[in-house]
Amino acid sequence: MAGGLPWNEHGRTAMCARTLARDADLAEVSTTDDFDPRDPGASCARQWTHMWGPDSPVPTSFTACYHPGADVPDPDGGYHRDPHAPGGPVIYPADGLPPTQACARIGAKPIPVGP
Repeated sequence: MAGGLPWNEHGRTAMCARTLARDADLAEVSTTDDFDPRDPGASCARQWTHMWGPDSPVPTSFTACYHPGADVPDPDGGYHRDPHAPGGPVIYPADGLPPTQACARIGAKPIPVGP
């Protein structure tokens, strides 16, 4: 990860979650157009109405976490779900919580962002 942020990898995308939940609906957000890796929530906020419709209020705060659980390779070439392996980067509504608390609420690891 260049610069320590997962979004700095060329061609990498991030996901915006609709709610602060392990099984939240996710929408892809490009990290190449108007994306600030130090404020990933701003991209979700700007695209919120497009992603979730005009009746879904834009959250007032966001946090970045590694999705709780990931598909990991098996020795036989397949994959299995590991609930303890960190998944890809997801930007979640923070429900007003600090990043560590918001991510912990869903069993996820926070992604350090900001100055």
